[in-house]
Amino acid sequence: ADLHLTGARGVLSQRGDLVELMGEVQVTRAAVAPQSELVVRSDYLKFLPKLDRVSSNRAVTFTDANNTINAHGFELDNRAQTLAFLSQVKAVHVVKQN
Repeated sequence: ADLHLTGARGVLSQRGDLVELMGEVQVTRAAVAPQSELVVRSDYLKFLPKLDRVSSNRAVTFTDANNTINAHGFELDNRAQTLAFLSQVKAVHVVKQN
């Protein structure tokens, strides 16, 4: 699924292979069955567009339909559909009743 990135400020490298976003950063991946929408919030984020990878070494909050995860640092590989939290991970999982 496509990633949509926003931030208060951004820097694009001369070759276009690195985007750094700072201040009220948000990454949104739209819901694509069976996955719900994923929203990532931080104050800093690094995006490698050619590799479709996003990372941060700062505090981050992830939310989807059933989970809220807080961590310090993460690495997301959108192509491989993998997500790694680097440290200080705290998660809340809510089971929704039908």
